Amino acid sequence: GVGYSFLIAPELRTYLGLRYGWKSGDPYHGIPGFEGSQDISVKTIPFLIGLKLNLARSTRVRAQLGLALVLAYTREQTPPRVDYNGNLDDSASSDILGGYMFTFAPEWILSSTGNAIGLEIGFGGTQGRRDYDTDSHEIDLTGLSGRLCYVLGLGGN
Repeated sequence: GVGYSFLIAPELRTYLGLRYGWKSGDPYHGIPGFEGSQDISVKTIPFLIGLKLNLARSTRVRAQLGLALVLAYTREQTPPRVDYNGNLDDSASSDILGGYMFTFAPEWILSSTGNAIGLEIGFGGTQGRRDYDTDSHEIDLTGLSGRLCYVLGLGGN
């Protein structure tokens, strides 16, 4: 993912981010009676907008505590299924899902330009209902996340 943030107060930043994720697998793995299922794949492009508060008062380290709202374009491809007309339907379903993200990110400042290296740990994501012609189900893309990041101090500290 990529993000952009800028100061709106001495220790408070606004944050905009765009990410990409994908996952595929058998959603019925290990459930008796559902052996041999085909994989389902989910792709998501979340957009985040939020705030980050620097809890550290150091010139060498930042400790960013963040909260963001998430809007994610989500596309799910399932195995072919029989629709109401008796035809096999293998079309993908896509929708916009909403959610949230809490983050904590220590960042170690590398130079006077504001460049830093960091580790972001987060909890949150998106969830919602997926509706097809013949069925519907809940999709939950929330959980823990972690990522290493390199921060470019384009405008200084």
